[in-house]
Amino acid sequence: MRKQRAFSLPEMLIVVGIIWLLAALLFPVFSSARQRSYETECTSHLRQIGMAIQMYLSDYDDEYPLRLLSLMSGYVSHRGVFLCRLDGFEGNAEPGRYWVSPGTSYFYLGDVDYGIDYFRSIGEYDPNFPPWAVYIRTMPASEAKMVSDSWHRFPEMTLRLYADGHVKMEPSSK
Repeated sequence: MRKQRAFSLPEMLIVVGIIWLLAALLFPVFSSARQRSYETECTSHLRQIGMAIQMYLSDYDDEYPLRLLSLMSGYVSHRGVFLCRLDGFEGNAEPGRYWVSPGTSYFYLGDVDYGIDYFRSIGEYDPNFPPWAVYIRTMPASEAKMVSDSWHRFPEMTLRLYADGHVKMEPSSK
C-alpha cells in the first residue's frame, strides 16, 4: 500500500508567499500599463478633435466653433471622442455634464457663449486656481493652446491640443 504524501504547512506557506510576491510585483506593472493606454486614448481623442476643428475652420472661413460639441454634426462620428476614461465618467457626452465645456471631458476656450467671463483673472496667478489653457489668436499656432484635458487626471500633468493640431503632455501649472 502506497502512502499519499500531502504538502506540509511550511511548503504551502512558501508557495503562497511566492504567489503574493509575484502579484505584488506584477499588479503595479499592469496598473501603469492601463494608465498609459488611457493616456494614449485621450491623446488620440484630442488629435481627432483637432482634426475636426481644422475641418470646421476650412468650412467656416477660419472661424472657430463656439462650443466643442458643435463639432458633432458632420465632423466627429461618435460622442466617445469627447470623453476621456480617466475623468471617471462612464456615460455618454451630454450637454450640461461639465462646467465650462458641457458634455465633454475637455476644456475648450470657445465655450464662453453664456456671457460669462471665465478668464477675468488670467493675468493674476492663484495657486489654488491655476490657469488651464489660453488661446490667443495673435500667437503662432504651435504655441496657442486650444483644448485642454486639465482636470488634473494625470499626476501634475495636462494633455493639451494646440491650434496647429499637435497634442502635448505638459505640467499642469504651465
